[in-house]
Amino acid sequence: MFTWLGIKNSGKRSPNTQFFGLASRRSITIVLLTSIAVFSIVRFTLAYLMPSGYDKDIFLSVLPSTFGLIVTLLYITVLERIIRDRNLRQK
Repeated sequence: MFTWLGIKNSGKRSPNTQFFGLASRRSITIVLLTSIAVFSIVRFTLAYLMPSGYDKDIFLSVLPSTFGLIVTLLYITVLERIIRDRNLRQK
């Protein structure tokens, strides 16, 4: 269906191309649970540092959550890459 995008459905999937492909379930669980903590810490810190007058503006009131989400996604991708590199070195 998506062959025009270059996406092909092959029967085999390489563990090197999957997100968290070589990681254990325990590692995935720890990364995802700590990412929730990172998101909460970033969001509450930015909400604490912003003046209360910014809460009335709809664009600035979502800034802590948006920035927290970006930091969390970056955290997950960096840790996934570190885990993948570590597992490839061990093999």
